Amino acid sequence: MGIKERKEREKLQRRVNIIDAAEEVFFSKGYENSTMDDIAAKVELAKGTLYLYFNTKSEICLSIAVRGLILLREAIEKVAKQSTKSIEKLQELLQVCLQYQKEYPDYTKALIRFRDFIEQCHENNEMLSLAQVENDAIVAMIDTIIRDGITEKSIIANIDASKLSIALWGQMSGFLPNQAFERTHTVKSNDESSEISSDPVDYLYQLLIQGITC
Repeated sequence: MGIKERKEREKLQRRVNIIDAAEEVFFSKGYENSTMDDIAAKVELAKGTLYLYFNTKSEICLSIAVRGLILLREAIEKVAKQSTKSIEKLQELLQVCLQYQKEYPDYTKALIRFRDFIEQCHENNEMLSLAQVENDAIVAMIDTIIRDGITEKSIIANIDASKLSIALWGQMSGFLPNQAFERTHTVKSNDESSEISSDPVDYLYQLLIQGITC
């Protein structure tokens, strides 16, 4: 390995180390309560060195959020590769989001603030490009599931698969911030009141699935 290649590898590894340290800091102290000084101390680098890799704290946070998005994309990909009917895959995708929130609560919180991080980053930030790639990959998988469902006649034919894939992903990704806060609602059933976990996003998603089922 040449000197140039070795230095590039060291640079990439240092970037990973900074993000790893930032995760520990943010996940333990919270984004608002964490500073670049905290991250520098955790990774054992001078604060000025951090700015050689990231312009702002938000850029580091965006990198963490993208890590979370990659994990979610991988989980969705597993469902997409299943041999079940397409309509069943779409139903399973919502459960994937639920399970993701339980397994990765800190990444979920990062994804909730995703838009905030984007607005505070430069337009040419490489993490923005990577986030778009991951987002497009998820939409493409959902689009394929829908088209396969139309072919196998488990999903109605008179729909726009491209638009529906974006709409369903919007509902699923919107489910994450709703689930980040536990909410119970009192509902009446057979003249009796009971506390149940309820979420309008979940309800709307299920209605969408019912509406496209053959």
